Amino acid sequence: MMPVRVYKQLYRCALEAPDGDMLEIGAAHGAASISLGLGLRDANRPFRLFAIEKCEGGSRDAYGSSEVNRRILEGNVARYDLAGHVEILTVDLSHHEVRQSTEGHIRGPLALILHDADGELYRDFMLFYNLLRPGATVIIDDLPVDQAAYRSSMDSARTRKFVKARIYTDHFVGKGLIEPMFQIRHTLFARKPVNIVRDTQFSQAELNVLRESIAKATNHS
Repeated sequence: MMPVRVYKQLYRCALEAPDGDMLEIGAAHGAASISLGLGLRDANRPFRLFAIEKCEGGSRDAYGSSEVNRRILEGNVARYDLAGHVEILTVDLSHHEVRQSTEGHIRGPLALILHDADGELYRDFMLFYNLLRPGATVIIDDLPVDQAAYRSSMDSARTRKFVKARIYTDHFVGKGLIEPMFQIRHTLFARKPVNIVRDTQFSQAELNVLRESIAKATNHS
């Protein structure tokens, strides 16, 4: 769970966003989905939030099978009467064939993207960055403010996720692909620069270099 003030900010972002659908990667049990969905509903605009969640692995295993996690997520969204504003996609973006089907379903332009998943930002930017409209909101969770803190326990999967998210984010900021606005605890609120109107090229070679940096930072070279 993120701090309450993050959910309040998510609501404001959705309420004030420009025209376009929104994308959440890593919906878990729907807390952020509900915050964004309520903002969309209260803005009274005909757009949707696509909430991607594979419903298994990691923290989801504590709650049961993928079917159980899917029912929990759907039930939480339905409890707020957001079925018309939030579309749940049970997919695993680490699988190539699934990525292809998701790309065809989510067409853009997107007004907002939230990444709160496995830290694989480069993968998700390759898939969806060019669907973001100029000036779109980019929200990235699992970014520690104190880098010394996440280097102290490299044995945990969560810490490795922190490292990946930080290295990828710093890369995208350095290339001018996102502009940080402010951060609330571990959650960065940024935007796609308004002057980026053409498609950005991403490459496997660049990703390989970044993965080497991640491996070194996590002592898994």
